[in-house]
Amino acid sequence: MLLRRITKHVREQNWFAVFIDFLIVVVGVFIGIQVANWNQARVDRIDELMFLQQLHAELILSEEQSKNKAGARRHVVRNMESALDVLFGRVERATLSQDECQAIGLTRATNLVITELGSFNELAASGRVSIISDKHLRLSLVRLQQVIRSSHRNKEHATKIILNLPYLYPELMAVNGYFELAGATGRLEARAPVICDTEGMKANQSFLNAFSLNVDAYDGYIRDALEPWIKAVEEVREQVDDVLDINR
Repeated sequence: MLLRRITKHVREQNWFAVFIDFLIVVVGVFIGIQVANWNQARVDRIDELMFLQQLHAELILSEEQSKNKAGARRHVVRNMESALDVLFGRVERATLSQDECQAIGLTRATNLVITELGSFNELAASGRVSIISDKHLRLSLVRLQQVIRSSHRNKEHATKIILNLPYLYPELMAVNGYFELAGATGRLEARAPVICDTEGMKANQSFLNAFSLNVDAYDGYIRDALEPWIKAVEEVREQVDDVLDINR
């Protein structure tokens, strides 16, 4: 209808009417675009809220897991360090404690599951990261993904270089075949090693070298894999709390 009217006005050389018709078309297109943009913005805000709520649940779970692992791993490191003091004669104690003996065998235990953020991966795969309206949160999520990848690499590196001391030095460490349920998950975990030959360890330079290198590598595993992940997850969770106005 409008096209016919424009054609008619052009034939009649009624340029004022042509201008009015053109203005109507432009205004109509502009209003249509604005309505479409408003609708898309409304959909984006709804989707953003759903994403942030899902992300928050993932971050809480990841933060709890990382802090639980960190507490256990730091406890192991403290016992490794005190074991080194005993083995190198820096303290006046003749034998290793049960915890120190276990820590020597646990230098191989880097079974840290660094969880991915499934909701953010899905959002990135769909090309809709821009619906996150908070620019700082958007950048922090990208950095967190980079930290997760870096932590995976550093964990794998530590796993490759840390030696399995009970396997390499069976004459110095006796592993008991006893297992027990661990925690609420009901997992079976070995209570091992349970016997360490402290004097034999002190006299075996090869073992001392291997254990010293293991402690250094394990410390690097915590510093370069575990700690950055914990810090990055906590920072993003705090930002999501602020965006969602959650008081913890």
